[in-house]
Amino acid sequence: MENSIEINEKVGRMADILGQLQDLKKLIKLYSENGSDLMKEQYEYRRKKLLKEFSQILLEFEVTTTELAA
Repeated sequence: MENSIEINEKVGRMADILGQLQDLKKLIKLYSENGSDLMKEQYEYRRKKLLKEFSQILLEFEVTTTELAA
């Protein structure tokens, strides 16, 4: 069992990731509308990396993305 400090760090990181995903959503929309494919692709790449990290943290809590979709 992990100690509460490790859990708090992971939960804090998850909150940070969610905030970054929210910001990235706005930027992806902005660059989609302005036709800047390069910037849009960079933000989409960053988003995918953050989603992967978020999923990995969930797995450490023994929660799968499949369970979340149910």
